[in-house]
Amino acid sequence: TSEEEKKHLHNDINNKKDELNQLQREFNELKEINNTLAIKLNEIETYTYKIKELSMTLEIEKELRARCEVREETERRERIAACAQLIAIQNETTNKIKEIENATSTQINYVQNELLIVSKQRDDSKMISENHMETIVGLQSEIQQLKHALDTTTSSKNANAVEELSKVTGELEIMKRRIRETNDIKTMENSILLSKLQLLEEQLKENEVQRRKLHNTIQELRGNIRVFARIRPFLPNDNSKSIDPVITPRSDDISLKVIKKPTNEYEKLEEYTFSYDKVFGPSSSQESVFNEVSEFVQSALDGYNVCIFSYGQTGSGKTHTMQGSGTGPMRGIIPRAMEQVGSYKNTLEEKGWIYSMEISFIEIYNETIRDLLRTTHSDDIKHDIKKDTNGNSIITDVTMQSVDPNDTAQLESIIELAATHRSVGQTAMNDLSSRSHSIFTLHLTAFNRLQNMTLKGSLNLVDLAGSERIDRSGVSGARLKESVAINKSLSSLTDVFVAIANKQSHIPFRNSKLTYLLQPALCGDGKTLMLVNISPTEESCQESLCSLRMASQVNQCELGKPKKSLKDSTISVTANEKAISLSVPPSPRTQTLTSSTIRKPIKK
Repeated sequence: TSEEEKKHLHNDINNKKDELNQLQREFNELKEINNTLAIKLNEIETYTYKIKELSMTLEIEKELRARCEVREETERRERIAACAQLIAIQNETTNKIKEIENATSTQINYVQNELLIVSKQRDDSKMISENHMETIVGLQSEIQQLKHALDTTTSSKNANAVEELSKVTGELEIMKRRIRETNDIKTMENSILLSKLQLLEEQLKENEVQRRKLHNTIQELRGNIRVFARIRPFLPNDNSKSIDPVITPRSDDISLKVIKKPTNEYEKLEEYTFSYDKVFGPSSSQESVFNEVSEFVQSALDGYNVCIFSYGQTGSGKTHTMQGSGTGPMRGIIPRAMEQVGSYKNTLEEKGWIYSMEISFIEIYNETIRDLLRTTHSDDIKHDIKKDTNGNSIITDVTMQSVDPNDTAQLESIIELAATHRSVGQTAMNDLSSRSHSIFTLHLTAFNRLQNMTLKGSLNLVDLAGSERIDRSGVSGARLKESVAINKSLSSLTDVFVAIANKQSHIPFRNSKLTYLLQPALCGDGKTLMLVNISPTEESCQESLCSLRMASQVNQCELGKPKKSLKDSTISVTANEKAISLSVPPSPRTQTLTSSTIRKPIKK
């Protein structure tokens, strides 16, 4: 029995040894597998790091490509705008040449007729002179005969001859004097008429300048919204059936003419005339437009809240007017305004003013506010319009970018960033149609330690989305939803202007985000300018008439005299009580934006 137990134990030991060897082998295998997995894990971590690097590189390349695409599109639009303006200048020059030729031809005919009259008068004068000369010769002959007679006649007759000679000599002198007096009178009359003509021309020019100044003063005192109209040139993608513009500016620079051609045999040719504060023709440059707008930019530095907004149908040139393209002569109001602010800032800082400036750039897309200066691709933050304790409109959680207006590179990058985030799309009327309202706001604050004065102002540059007819734009789906939202907000803007013009007690500012945001600009404390942009094509005539009628109604809106934001220590005074040339807007905030114009409404 003990032998069997020993044998059994020996077998158990051998089995255990075999199991131990088996476990050892499995352990070694697991160790090898673990080493292999560790190697693979290191490889995976290496690959993950490389993938992250590639992903970051891809994002950078994607961002660079997007910026390159924006720059390419900007350059393309700049070339198109430059080409269109050159064509417009060429057409205008051709028309002026024709006008000059016609005027010259008319003048030549007039001068020729005058020459014929003068020639006839000269011949008549020559004939009269010849007759006078014959008379003089005859008289001289008689004098000689009388002298000869004097020598031969008796002394009694000499007295009569001398008397007759004196009489004839006197008549001759009188006739010569009358001829000289007639010539002098004609010369004097011509000189007087020429002087009167020059004086009248100078007075006409002076009166026109004075009329424009008085008109601007009256408009500012009444608080009227100033309205400029700009007619864009023809573009390659217009595909218009006629190259003749249906809208042309008049020579007075404040009115334009619209010719609506009949669309069927029952309609007649209709002609309309509209007058505004200023009218720019197709050949007007970006610089000439800004020169007229620059006084509003200066007002922001003087402590006013200023709002300039462009209005018109889609494809009429609103974005080109406000933002422009490139860094050359096609720059729009926004970059040019910042250049002017920088120039004024340098001048005013020499007088003891210290400036602080911030920029915000937003868009209203489908009644939703989006931050165009965000660093992410999408804007998931909800932005609301609120009122602070002073009645100022505020947009929550919006990027406020500190800026130096003299740093052109920084401004270009800001505008470029906003352009990459702006909602645009293609329609049948416009290859690059803005599908949202964009609002660029410059907030300025200035402090003068010597005068213990603080000035605040804001400059709001608004590029409205274009109104459009669905049947012409040919949109559907998401584009159709955008068009409905755009037209609804513009309709709300129209309702606001109608209510203001009719002096209604209730103004429907809350009907849309756009009107609610622009409420301070339309309540009388600030200065407001509307730039209505017009397409010259025959196909857009009806939309152009609607825009022009809207602009005429806006021009009649009286908002009251604007006020300056000026503080002396803790006491606020208006521009009427304290006159200082300088200013700027609300104090800088990190994540809160003051809206288009920031003043509490004043009821009429």
